[in-house]
Amino acid sequence: MTATLPEAATGRRAVLPSPGRGRFVLLIFTLLVAGTGVGYSVYLVLYASIYSGPSTCNQYIFEVPRGGSELTAEQEALYQLFTECITLERLGYDGAMFAGAGLVLGVGLVLARVLPRRLVRRAGRTRLAGPRWQEMARDAVASMGGLVVPEVRFGPFTLHEPFSVRSAGKLLVILPPAVQALPAGQARAVLRHECAHVVAGDVGLVWLTSAVLRGLPAMLLLPIPLAFVVALADPDLTVPGMFVGDYYWLEYGVSALLLSAAALAVSAAVVRSREHEADLRAVEGESSEPLLALLQRPDAPHRSWWQRRLAAHPSFSARRAVLDRGDLLRHGRVVEAAAFGLLVGMCANASEFMLMPLLQLVDDRGASSLMVAPVVLGTLLAIGWGLALWRSAASGAQGRNLGALVALPSGVLAGSAANFGGLAQGGVPFGSWSRAAEVFVAVACAAALSLALATSWAGRVRSPRSVFLLNMTLWVPAMWLGLYGWDHLFGGAPLWMALNYVGNSYAVTAGTAVLGVLAWWWTPRRLVPAVAAVLSVGAALIVRVLTPVSIPSSIAPEDVALLDPVSALDSWTAVAAGLGCLIGFLVLRATGAAVATAITATALTGATVMLLGRFAELPGWIHYWQLNLMSVRIHVEWPVGSLASLLFPTASVLLLITGRRKPAPLPAWIQLTVPTVCTILSASIASAVYLTWV
Repeated sequence: MTATLPEAATGRRAVLPSPGRGRFVLLIFTLLVAGTGVGYSVYLVLYASIYSGPSTCNQYIFEVPRGGSELTAEQEALYQLFTECITLERLGYDGAMFAGAGLVLGVGLVLARVLPRRLVRRAGRTRLAGPRWQEMARDAVASMGGLVVPEVRFGPFTLHEPFSVRSAGKLLVILPPAVQALPAGQARAVLRHECAHVVAGDVGLVWLTSAVLRGLPAMLLLPIPLAFVVALADPDLTVPGMFVGDYYWLEYGVSALLLSAAALAVSAAVVRSREHEADLRAVEGESSEPLLALLQRPDAPHRSWWQRRLAAHPSFSARRAVLDRGDLLRHGRVVEAAAFGLLVGMCANASEFMLMPLLQLVDDRGASSLMVAPVVLGTLLAIGWGLALWRSAASGAQGRNLGALVALPSGVLAGSAANFGGLAQGGVPFGSWSRAAEVFVAVACAAALSLALATSWAGRVRSPRSVFLLNMTLWVPAMWLGLYGWDHLFGGAPLWMALNYVGNSYAVTAGTAVLGVLAWWWTPRRLVPAVAAVLSVGAALIVRVLTPVSIPSSIAPEDVALLDPVSALDSWTAVAAGLGCLIGFLVLRATGAAVATAITATALTGATVMLLGRFAELPGWIHYWQLNLMSVRIHVEWPVGSLASLLFPTASVLLLITGRRKPAPLPAWIQLTVPTVCTILSASIASAVYLTWV
């Protein structure tokens, strides 16, 4: 039976998490999103106004008075009734979508229990392996840092391939009897490979993903016969008119085909990489010769391109190449990146559409719903793509794949446009082309910055939790900025209003602050970057003090702190300090120090300007009458959030420009001078813009 080792006996070590587990989670989540599309379509067929006539909420619509006059009491009541009716109607959509996702999950869970048992039955009668094999499995699991020891069994003589499976609550490794005739080293290599799958902890996820994939086609076809029944039962509808004259079903079919194709491609790629990871884990600390000897078999002939892409197992030559190189295949194939981005884009829009009515029940303005899509999008990209970048960098893989950096955001946009219901909005990604461009830039920049930090810190950061936290603090704020944040910076507002984020800037600022703390924690030799940050703060303050500020005589002294042009100058001075540090250290190819000093310099400059404005007696300086939460937001929160919106594109462009140069040790005076000079230039530009604009 399955045994569990004490943690002390395993010699467990901190190992970067496998990106495969995150991608299995993405696949399952995406298939549940497909279930929401099924539920939404069933609701449209049975209840919605698309077939049953105008919405009942239309009875509360009234003409808005012109000229800005206030609504009457009767109109206010109608507006309230209309809002409540729309909310209830959206909740009906939500109920159907959750029911569809639950149906897909239920079918998947049932199949996840049935399929492994069917495989065991098809393998034939098995017998328990002897104590020597159980002890070999125990030693293999312990040497790889695992805790759960599988039960080793031998199958019948008709079994040719070993496999690992969870059946009847037990983890089983079933070996073909021919393994006993192999040389001792090769037999041990076969067992270690299967135990590596158990140590990875994804045996259950593999079967659940396979089960949901198998049950999904039937679920996707469910609305079609229902639509036939409705068309036949309703005298006002005809089957040709419903399916030929209504573009919804064409869009539904396109979305279903795209999702199915992307899910199959990503699933096959993840399963293949899972085999490579098991090979590498099995030979860690061991000789690879026995396993290589087992793989000296010719590949299957005459496999087409699409057969290779959808194959569940890598070829023998590919497995030998990975073992010879000693690391995973280079991460970032263009096709894989595009398919992965397509799934993520579909998940983001569907999650926002499904959860927004629920959040509006507790938040009338719906401001909290603005975080749904960024959190979903950022989390899926962090666990599925960011972790893979770190794993690739930790294994020693060098170089960049610019094609993948373009394919990933392109896939996200395609997924947003082709998700269930997205084509009905004209097929425009995320609702507008301007926002689509911003999301494209945000995804590409976050991927480039994550890869740069992984290259700098992969040797120092080995804790799986730390890597996950860092990727979350990178991807979630980046996605919020791509979806909503940059609209406030470049949405046509006056310059001094550019920092006024609406609502949820707290999350971006908090994520950026956490990123700064982690950057300091993982940056070696912190003294020189710390001194450089202090010098940049001083340089920015000098430029700010020397900038003349004109205050209209009509402004009362107690209102000076809230004067938009003045607060904009203070805020942009803080941003300039951080931007100078960022550019200076990125030019020197010190990515970790660039992030750490940029965030620190921005926060320190903003806080110092706020305190000087309150207490200092400087000539021509504006003196605030009080320090309150609004002052902190103006001088600290908004600048840090604004720095985040500039950090991603600035860092990505400079990394692309300077990435081919290998960093060399530099004297301390250069590391102090370059960021300080960059800060003086950026602060001077901010002051010049202020003097020109105001």
